[in-house]
Amino acid sequence: MYKKLIPPSIALFSATAIALLVPWTLLTFKERWLLFFTCLVVIYIVSYIVTEYFIFRELRKLEDAVRPGMDGKKDLSRNKPHFNLRSAARIWANTKTMVRLRDERIDKLEKMADFRKHFIADVSHELKSPIFNAQGYIHTLLDGAIKDKNVREKFLLKASRSVDYLDVLVQDLLLLSQIETGNVRMLFDYFDLIGLVKEVFEQFEHRAAKHGITLKLKYDQAPLIVFADYSKVLQVIQNLVSNAIKYNHDNGEVIIELTDQRESICVNVQDNGIGIPKKDLDKIFNRFYRVDKSRSKKSGGTGLGLAIVKHILDSHNSRIEVTSKLGRGTTFTFYLPKHKRWIHESESQYSGLDNI
Repeated sequence: MYKKLIPPSIALFSATAIALLVPWTLLTFKERWLLFFTCLVVIYIVSYIVTEYFIFRELRKLEDAVRPGMDGKKDLSRNKPHFNLRSAARIWANTKTMVRLRDERIDKLEKMADFRKHFIADVSHELKSPIFNAQGYIHTLLDGAIKDKNVREKFLLKASRSVDYLDVLVQDLLLLSQIETGNVRMLFDYFDLIGLVKEVFEQFEHRAAKHGITLKLKYDQAPLIVFADYSKVLQVIQNLVSNAIKYNHDNGEVIIELTDQRESICVNVQDNGIGIPKKDLDKIFNRFYRVDKSRSKKSGGTGLGLAIVKHILDSHNSRIEVTSKLGRGTTFTFYLPKHKRWIHESESQYSGLDNI
């Protein structure tokens, strides 16, 4: 519609202006009308050519180039039309960027939707087992087993363990969610890492002794001061030591070696247990991912420990690495900063939004 109206409008307005601007004494009435119609025709032809070949043709090229991308059928980066107008070329470039950003946003939303679906399924599965177990024991007691003292104590103990596991699972889920959404503020300060590791060893000493597992701490000097969040690093070491005991052989060893680097302290948590298959190494930090349970004599755990470890270390501007050999053990390695300047970038990022 605009294409049909623009040339006549321009021609009519211009011809009228020219006819009225010429002094009345120079032209007769008939000559003035002749001038008007001549200008009308000439200006119409010129404006039609200009608008058709320099504007509308460029717009058609732009429309044809953009349509496949807007329909989601084509990658615009592969389409390189030639435009004669700089404005059309700029519009094309901006549109291509817009479509690319839109596609990236859509991909991200699709991944998030897929992640939510799997996450909800995983959470439902993890919650279902302890709830059903506790329900089964309690209903059995209510059906008459409560009268038997031995059965009563046995089933109440099992129900209690299921509820305890459920509590741990919910707490881990809550912590992971808070870290990821930035609702947990990291409280960085200086402390001795050696003392922290000794505290963890004291917590797990009895559990390790039940399986004849020896806990060893190695360091080249003392103290080893780091700048980090004490409680969060404590949780990292606890989770790693817990796994090292759980997936170790009887009479095995769990060794934590602390090495003073120039700007950081290197932490190695090593065991000589069953190891992790190579195909699982890049998945063990995913939520609820567990290496084949049949490989371990010990059960338990929420499947969130290593995911929490990764998120906490991310917030410390650190990255955890893992090496493992089947039947020979696993080593987790990460670094903690010795100085505040290491953590400055990470601290500014995570203190307000927060880490995975």
